[in-house]
Amino acid sequence: MASFFPKREIVALYPLKDCWLLIHMVKEGSGFRCLRFEKIKGSPAELKLQLSDFVSSKRVATMLKSSEGLTRQFELPLVDRRSINKTLPFQAENTLPFSENEAYIWPVVKKIGKKRSSVTFFAAARKKIFEHIAFFRSYYIEPEVISYQPLALYSFVSHFMPKIKDYTLLHVEENEAELMMVGSRGVQHSKSFPYAAADELKQELLRAFYYFKTKEMTLSPFLLTGQAGIYAGFLIDQGLKILPWPLEAGGWIEFAAPYGLALNVLKDEDHSLQFRQAESFSIKRKAEAKKVLYRTASALFLPLLALFLFLSAGVKKEKSVLMNRLDEFIEESDLKSLDLTHLDFYEKLARLNQEAGRSQKGTELFDPAPKVSDLLYFLATYPELKDNEGLKINKLHYELLNYPTLEKPFVPYKIRVDLELTTTSTMLASQFYDALRKEKAFIDLNEEITWNRGPYGYQVSFFLR
Repeated sequence: MASFFPKREIVALYPLKDCWLLIHMVKEGSGFRCLRFEKIKGSPAELKLQLSDFVSSKRVATMLKSSEGLTRQFELPLVDRRSINKTLPFQAENTLPFSENEAYIWPVVKKIGKKRSSVTFFAAARKKIFEHIAFFRSYYIEPEVISYQPLALYSFVSHFMPKIKDYTLLHVEENEAELMMVGSRGVQHSKSFPYAAADELKQELLRAFYYFKTKEMTLSPFLLTGQAGIYAGFLIDQGLKILPWPLEAGGWIEFAAPYGLALNVLKDEDHSLQFRQAESFSIKRKAEAKKVLYRTASALFLPLLALFLFLSAGVKKEKSVLMNRLDEFIEESDLKSLDLTHLDFYEKLARLNQEAGRSQKGTELFDPAPKVSDLLYFLATYPELKDNEGLKINKLHYELLNYPTLEKPFVPYKIRVDLELTTTSTMLASQFYDALRKEKAFIDLNEEITWNRGPYGYQVSFFLR
């Protein structure tokens, strides 16, 4: 998780209904020390005063609750991270309750053997992120890191019980509970339950247990955090096993969420998450980023200037040598009549290239550009389109970006094609995208193939060979 602020100190804040939980933690070598942990109560005005004074000069981390985001896990027959990132929108589209264009999606990838990967993605609507920021700003607090509650709890368990890989975690707070299933590949499933009374939460849990049973999903032994300890007897009555916490974790169970959040940020773990992206960076963070960039640019300016002057002198000398050799060649050949003495080096080359083209009677000076008709034939006969009635091209844009000229005869053709597609299913769109990525004869695979979901269908861009 990249940051422009010191990573050795963090204040994790977690607002509950009747109080705020605060953890102030520092990293010392390979260990961690909690400088302050506190339940802060008071009116909004009192909280503003207590919290804003304490965190004004410190890095602050907060998190979305489980109910404000989404967790999904699936497997893909891919191991290349770039290919996985390209495929992710198709996977997310069928599971997100909002458009992927309206979401922040954070994938965590783990390889399974040589040809498959397990992908867990965490998502939240942009609207939720900005509402979260606005809430903390109302208390004069600017969170630099916005993470996610399931990952904070996962970090808490990983810290105190690193050897346990398969478990079910029940985290209970006033009026909201979370049930999280964790396996060897990380967080597999997370579900939140709003409730008004204990009996209501018990009924919600029984429904969840029945759902898992119908799906033939076995519940691993339970770990309890927050206020979940009061439901231990209920879980045992359901025939479920509860794991004991080690002694060193006992005093932190109630603070598990903010404690895990602080650990997650300071460890910079591979499952660490940052929902606060560039467009929502704080003014403080942008200012620090500018300072870093300014210092970096200042440090590099003089060495780069010296290198530039050194290379410029070398190029100038080499160009002078080539100019002399070119003049000697013209003088010794039958090209003296062209009177090229008043032209510079590149103009002379262009004229010589032009004369060479004229002398090749019946041949072209440049290779022909790929024709639009060739593109249309390619698309009309492409199997993924020809044999697929569920995929239709609505718009096509052909643009010639670069091409050779007499002044620059060696510039290659660069042609970009933009397509707008509609499809009856995301699977067909995914198949077409995969086919384009394997088309070596007509498409330049050295250039990026972009794929986006727009308001009128899919938009894909690629370059021709």
